[in-house]
Amino acid sequence: MKNKISCKKYSLGALRKAMSLIVVLCTFIQSANSAEAEYVVDNWYNVSDKSHVASDDVCGAVYRVYITPANSGQEVQFAIKAADGTPIKEVNSANAPSGLKTENDYERKGLCRFSIPANSKLSDFYLDMTQSPIAVLAEAPKGRDFFTITTPKREVSLGSKMTFTSMFCSSKQNSDMKYEWQISKDGKNWFNPSSITYNEKDFDYTVFSDVKYVRCDASYTGPDGETKSITSNVVELKLNDPTFNIEIEGEGVRNINSYEKEVPSWRDVVIKITEVASMSNPKISFKVLDNDKATFEPMTEAKLLDDKSGWALYANRSGKMLVSADIPVLASDGKEKKVTVKKEILFRLVYSPDKNDAVQMLFEDDFGYFNGKEYHYVKYENGKVINNDAVATVDSKLPESVNWMDDKNGFIKGHKFALEDPLIDATKILTDGEPDPQ
Repeated sequence: MKNKISCKKYSLGALRKAMSLIVVLCTFIQSANSAEAEYVVDNWYNVSDKSHVASDDVCGAVYRVYITPANSGQEVQFAIKAADGTPIKEVNSANAPSGLKTENDYERKGLCRFSIPANSKLSDFYLDMTQSPIAVLAEAPKGRDFFTITTPKREVSLGSKMTFTSMFCSSKQNSDMKYEWQISKDGKNWFNPSSITYNEKDFDYTVFSDVKYVRCDASYTGPDGETKSITSNVVELKLNDPTFNIEIEGEGVRNINSYEKEVPSWRDVVIKITEVASMSNPKISFKVLDNDKATFEPMTEAKLLDDKSGWALYANRSGKMLVSADIPVLASDGKEKKVTVKKEILFRLVYSPDKNDAVQMLFEDDFGYFNGKEYHYVKYENGKVINNDAVATVDSKLPESVNWMDDKNGFIKGHKFALEDPLIDATKILTDGEPDPQ
């Protein structure tokens, strides 16, 4: 049953009383947003598209599961997943309806398998999300208070920050609500995090390296004056290593995507680590691919910035670069754990003759090949190939290591840091628009 207020025509005094009641009720419905993400039926066998899961209350505490067989008279098998793909993996079926079979952690796949036998008339059942494990019920709970917690996402990076929001639903007028947030490593042994202020309905949390479960205990005074307590549902987190992004700053630079970076030749640029999910500055290293050795080697030309967040570099080479960061994250006992995260980027120099000071440094093993004094290469304009077989004649009067091109737009110099031209050997693009790093 939900709290409802019917508004008709009130006198001024009655309207004030109604407004006071609204304030009281809103105190106990702690959030305007729904609790957990919506759930869906994952068809394994003979489940109709008409099958679905619907919230049974504004708290998102109880869900009703509707099951329709695709072919009547046959068994159905299914799982139940949140909208983000996280499956329900364990339930308590002590009060489940007759005919519904549940198998926790089915074949060690980390999910619960539900099945209804052939010719069963069972068409629906309930899930009480406030219980741990989730309770499967034949009928909806009656006259109960509900208390749930939610967070926008459950797959998180170590050291990142997230917020949990609580929601209390009751058909009665209660008061003096108090909260006690708890965390757990295994979902069985609970303790209070020291990093929060208690008696807060919301919990701002920095993800510990060893904590996977969060819940909240609440106490309140009922209309009879007695102190009551209630425990929320348990949110299980999926923990991933910390992450960071790489951005290149400088005139004319294009960060095409998270992997490819396009840089006009002969520019001062800054390669920076951004969006580091960490509680303190990471220790970072910067290497480039040496094709002769087929390994990533330190790049001595790059200079570490004073704040140690990146490097300054004179852009005169193309190739693959590898950024490695030792990112510290805290465990629940306050001890620090370092996680090494590596990210590879493609650093591509582009031809830019429209700039007065832009001199393109082309490399034999990077862009083209020699045929006598002719240099055959791929010519770019604004980052695009305009000639797959441009030809430049070199002047032998220059030093042996540097050959000026006849159009004075660049010169050629050998080096040990190179990569096959990525615009010719096209990078495979994944469905999300990002390149395949493989």
